[in-house]
Amino acid sequence: MKTSTPLVWVFDPIDFHGGSKVATAHLLSQLPRHYQIRVITSHAKHWQTLAQAKSNYQCMSLWQPKWLRSCEQGWRYFARHLFLALQLLWLRLLSGRPELCVAASGPGVDLALYLIAPLLKCPLVQCVHGPVATSNTIAKALQRCDLLFYLAATKASLIECLSLRMTEQQAEIFLAQEHCHLMQNGLSSHFWPRANHDDAKGVLWAASLLKWKGLSLLLNAAKQLPTPIPFTVCYIRPQSSQLEVEQAPVNLPYFQWHENPAELDEIRAQHRIFVSTSQQEPFGLSILEAMAAGLCPVIPDDGAWWHQELRHGQNCIVYQANNPEDLAKQLHYLERHPDKQIEIGQAAQQVAQQYRAEVCYRPLLMKMLRAMVWQHLIGGRYAAH
Repeated sequence: MKTSTPLVWVFDPIDFHGGSKVATAHLLSQLPRHYQIRVITSHAKHWQTLAQAKSNYQCMSLWQPKWLRSCEQGWRYFARHLFLALQLLWLRLLSGRPELCVAASGPGVDLALYLIAPLLKCPLVQCVHGPVATSNTIAKALQRCDLLFYLAATKASLIECLSLRMTEQQAEIFLAQEHCHLMQNGLSSHFWPRANHDDAKGVLWAASLLKWKGLSLLLNAAKQLPTPIPFTVCYIRPQSSQLEVEQAPVNLPYFQWHENPAELDEIRAQHRIFVSTSQQEPFGLSILEAMAAGLCPVIPDDGAWWHQELRHGQNCIVYQANNPEDLAKQLHYLERHPDKQIEIGQAAQQVAQQYRAEVCYRPLLMKMLRAMVWQHLIGGRYAAH
């Protein structure tokens, strides 16, 4: 069935609802309104925010057998992606040929899209939101995508992976080519968080239960506070991840627990402080959302994105990474100085204004639109490289 307006595919084969999907939704919300977006996913509910911004939007279902769903290596890994590729071919017959495909997670996750890319004959955009594994298969995929958008924190892993097929210097040159572009995440006006209330109070933590997100660090810090502070924990429970996860909820006084709350925006607006305990967060979209809402961000000194961008005592509070005693010390300081919470939160809110999707994603959007025009004119795959 041929569509009358440009059709964009978004491939999402992962069960986990993480920041990469949220960031991709912010990016896609910037496409012109007449573009049709088809998100091919096994979890349509993960894309509800995009549905709020784009009327020309639809989810198409993927299905994966449980015994293949979490396979990340060996013949089962390739069997899984071949199985997904066959579904993509079937969806191609049902919905028509796309003019652009967006691989939303990473080459190792989105491999099925690469398997059928020659048959789709359209530009393939690969977004990389986290470090990639060192794999020859992933290196090949990186060399095949038509556009590569990646966060600065992922560059080292991309170079290490590409170095399997070229020298490190050649990998550096590869990432400097026109079709590769650094990506800076931003928040769309469609999803801009509401400002926190005048009577807001307490500490908010919002992340998944993956071990590296550091929930246990928050709990240990809370136990060491000399005076209690109200905490709210909003968490996402991974469904089929092979990575270590934490247990929640935990029976602690002054703690409220919410599993994947639909009303996260309102919950966030009821708080003054946002704590991140993640280890080496590639970007930290939840931190940016908290800043946009006027919360005071409390972040580790781990050299990650926000540690480099923000200043302690001005627009954030920094604690020693993986140190619950120091985190407790900083939270106790903020509890004793409520005016400081407001002052730092307002300064962080000003910083967040610089991360509007309409500005951050404009260079990426122009590359995507140019690729679609090229494909439309010559009827073949875009080749910026």
